[in-house]
Amino acid sequence: MPSSHRIAILGDPHIRSAERALWDREIIPDINALDPDLVLVMGDLSGGPNFGSSQSTQEAVETLSALRAPWLSIIGNHDLQSPEFATDEAAVAMMLKALKRDQPGFAIEREPFAVIGLSNTFWRRNPVNKNEIVLDDAQIDWWERELIRLAHKPVIIICHAPPIGSGVIVLPELHARVGNAYVNQSHIPGRIQEIIWQHPNILFWFSGHNHLGQHYRDAIRQQTGVLYAHTGTASRISSRDGYRHSRILEIGEAGYKLRTYDHGLRAIDPDIDFTGSDPLSVMMENRRRFLNARFIPCDPESMVQPAPAALRGGKAQRFVFLSDAHSTAPLLPIQQRVAEWCRRKIREIAPDAIILGGDITHRPEQDQAAAFLESLAIHDIPKYYLPGNNEGPDFDFPPEVEAITGCIQQGQRIWHLATTNGEDAEASVDALLSRLPDAGDCLVFAHFPPFMAGSERLDRLENAPCRIHWICGHRHDARHSVSGSLHVTICAGLDPIKVRSALPELLVVDWDGATAAVRRIEVSRKFLNPIRPALHRVGLAFRGSGETLLRLALEHKIASLQFHYHHSLGLPGECELELAREYRRRLPSGFLSLHLPNFPHPKEGPDLVDQEASLQYAEAMALDDLTIHLPNVQAAMLFQPDETFQESKWARECVETYVALAARAIRMGAQISFENVYNKSIHPLGEERLASKPWHLLRFVERVRQRLGEEGFTRQETQKVGIIFDAGHAFADAQMTKYHGLADWLLRVAPYLQLLHIHQVTRNPHGPGTVNHQPISNISGPLINYTGFLSALGDVISHPLPLLIEVREQEAALLSYTTLSSLEALS
Repeated sequence: MPSSHRIAILGDPHIRSAERALWDREIIPDINALDPDLVLVMGDLSGGPNFGSSQSTQEAVETLSALRAPWLSIIGNHDLQSPEFATDEAAVAMMLKALKRDQPGFAIEREPFAVIGLSNTFWRRNPVNKNEIVLDDAQIDWWERELIRLAHKPVIIICHAPPIGSGVIVLPELHARVGNAYVNQSHIPGRIQEIIWQHPNILFWFSGHNHLGQHYRDAIRQQTGVLYAHTGTASRISSRDGYRHSRILEIGEAGYKLRTYDHGLRAIDPDIDFTGSDPLSVMMENRRRFLNARFIPCDPESMVQPAPAALRGGKAQRFVFLSDAHSTAPLLPIQQRVAEWCRRKIREIAPDAIILGGDITHRPEQDQAAAFLESLAIHDIPKYYLPGNNEGPDFDFPPEVEAITGCIQQGQRIWHLATTNGEDAEASVDALLSRLPDAGDCLVFAHFPPFMAGSERLDRLENAPCRIHWICGHRHDARHSVSGSLHVTICAGLDPIKVRSALPELLVVDWDGATAAVRRIEVSRKFLNPIRPALHRVGLAFRGSGETLLRLALEHKIASLQFHYHHSLGLPGECELELAREYRRRLPSGFLSLHLPNFPHPKEGPDLVDQEASLQYAEAMALDDLTIHLPNVQAAMLFQPDETFQESKWARECVETYVALAARAIRMGAQISFENVYNKSIHPLGEERLASKPWHLLRFVERVRQRLGEEGFTRQETQKVGIIFDAGHAFADAQMTKYHGLADWLLRVAPYLQLLHIHQVTRNPHGPGTVNHQPISNISGPLINYTGFLSALGDVISHPLPLLIEVREQEAALLSYTTLSSLEALS
């Protein structure tokens, strides 16, 4: 439905100092990006501990003033509660001064509708419960006069709480305790609904107040022709269930669409859209016609809210186990979405404790753990932090968690183990073995699986006198095994790119003192938000002849190809040229690339003469791209530690050779893409290979572009110098992956990214390490999870890119192409 008006509605902002950065960095820019005509705010502007003070209110107003669209706010209950004021009248006066108006309510007109805001004016004067929302008599009289004045216009109402009779979700047992969850519930409650009934121009009533998401069945209700819509909160800290939602009302000539902006996904969630197909004028006329008619619910099943899913009986304890998030600081977009999902699930599950099961960080840095905990934003549930190998034995734990070192017993039969390395694992298991009971069951939380403590200790655990439920992470795959007394459940973890053959997950462990019940809960795919590979140019780059590649591309309509230098030297034959012309005719948007050979004598210096035969082939075939590695040398030959270029003769001549190569590519109408490599063995820092770090490529591309500009190339031409990212190379580099995961690589190189090499990485069956250039037979593994990878790619690139499957053999390449091209692969 085309929208002629877009209104953003924000519920209960509760802006506090701890979340100012979140508002400045995400919430306000995201609302601005939606380009609304108007922003309506539900009151409760400020957050604890200084609810409603002059200073906190002014700070909240300053934050909201960064909204580009006009915005207006009503007054909520917390806006009036500061001890700074002796009376409600004084608190209301402060709010009106901050909001720059002279009365609690407001009315504004737009074509073809009007908006009326109704403000709370009672807090100290409430005789039953201070948090009841009360419209005083003067405001109600003003409201009726405005409705009469606007009788010809559809009206949108915003009020901090819904009226009795709306049927919209409320939390009387929690928010107001004695039941005053509706507006004026203790102040002649029928009067509000009577006004709604008498004025058929009221079509919408938006309310907030309870800090729940908008995904509940009763978050939207239609009663007697009025749409009542609950509105969530964008605040992490204030959200009761972990969901952070705002409303977007789009009004067009053919009707309206009420949408949910999910601040965790940082996108509109179309699954919760609510659409009305009648224009506002027709809706208002229908209300007039049906006044005094008898109404019955259209859906009897929606009359009663369900029992909370988290309720459980008996004395069972419930734990949530989170592991292997590999968080960076700040969190990458995909990591943020997974953390948002975690918070919502944890609120739904309502555990007694959260177990952070190790490798929450990417490196042993407290700020990375703090970034994850900040996004999790759960402060009222105890958190036990078991360090993993990424944290290491000397990790500086964030202050809000209970740090586990060694073997700590919690209660009679629950243990937490610190297992940051083999030595830690051995010591912790020794301590555990000395304390195990003689019978019954016990529950153990650790980062490492028990076999990491060695075969002798594993044998003792398997033959223990009691049954051991061992909950752990580390392996990145979802496994369960039973051997003797030992029952091991491995959590796949929360890293969407390293989770193997599964989706990120958390574990729920219910423990009644006698046995453990373990459930896995996988992340909802919409939080990964993958870009389907069909939107990109999925293509082939196996080591076949140009003729073979082109015939396959024509047969399967493959959108991109990369020829290999083994088969692409000198002038191509007439058959190959004709196939290339046919490919261009049948796939006019097709993409053809050539992987140039490495320079054969890198330490002596790259020589453009060594590329001549390949360049002749590229020019004859009129290719779109030339891909090449930087010289196979240590990075220190080109760069100083501060990321500046060396002043050596080798470094200067190296750059000039690549500038000449780039100029040749541009003149033939092609782009040139520099590829990352990986360290096949561990080197001391400073001795790593050139192009094994993101900044190596970034600095090199920038220098080549600069030099081309100095030689007279236009900016449009210099932009054809960029990066091809090889996912397998980055993943297989055991040294660099401790600093840059795949999502981090993508984020850093995104401004220069032109195409990608993708392939699977598997464990080396004949020794340590991994094997590159393996087929992609499963979208989720075995080692690179391409569901998460494509999602991370979608976070940084919005336009189609060639995804070149770089495996060695034709059949393996076609298998990979089928896997990635299948729409079912990511459904």
